[in-house]
Amino acid sequence: MGCGPRLMLVVRPYLILPVGFLWGAFEKEIKILLIAALVLGIVVQIPSVTVNIFRYYYKMSQQFGSGGHDKFLFFHCNNRL
Repeated sequence: MGCGPRLMLVVRPYLILPVGFLWGAFEKEIKILLIAALVLGIVVQIPSVTVNIFRYYYKMSQQFGSGGHDKFLFFHCNNRL
């Protein structure tokens, strides 16, 4: 749950402004690479946005009952590091 567009929402305008000013200075090859990176970023983000995480919680509660909540919580005593 550490990735997704909700974390980039605040930073995105500050990242887009310099690209708009520098767009005219870029060569055609670099523009194509930037557009390809933009499309790749959108393709990578689509699965993380469309997945319903509550389905996992529901299956955990079905499999383990009321003790399913303890299975996905992080406890330091269970950490292998």
